[in-house]
Amino acid sequence: MKNKTILFLMMISPFVSSCHNSAIIIQETYFSHKRLPSYLLDTPDPQKFSKGKGTTLVLRWKLNKRKADVETDFLKVQVMFADLSIKDFHIPIHRKIGYQTINIPSEATVASYKAELFEDNKLTETWKHKLWAELIIIEEEEL
Repeated sequence: MKNKTILFLMMISPFVSSCHNSAIIIQETYFSHKRLPSYLLDTPDPQKFSKGKGTTLVLRWKLNKRKADVETDFLKVQVMFADLSIKDFHIPIHRKIGYQTINIPSEATVASYKAELFEDNKLTETWKHKLWAELIIIEEEEL
């Protein structure tokens, strides 16, 4: 029986352990009418042939401290769109471990995004999309 227990633990250990130690994880998902059950099953639905819902960013976090403080713990998320405009989101953190979604309408095309985790009003971690780059704004002088 002991050998079976050890074998079982050895088999599940790769699935239980995590290789990712980041305090912030962002997943980007796309929604369209083709993912609706009514589209797949060919049942009546007024949303079935809609243009789409757009992009959803799912942010997950894990604080290093024991308890979250809504006043001083937050996520600052910047989303850059294809037209190079940037929208900022301020997400207060209510729990040590949690998630939040940001829905972006289909009219706006997400190019990149960045999230910063603040604990006690201090930046503790930054997560950047692979294509994230700070914009350099060059103003022309008047002649």
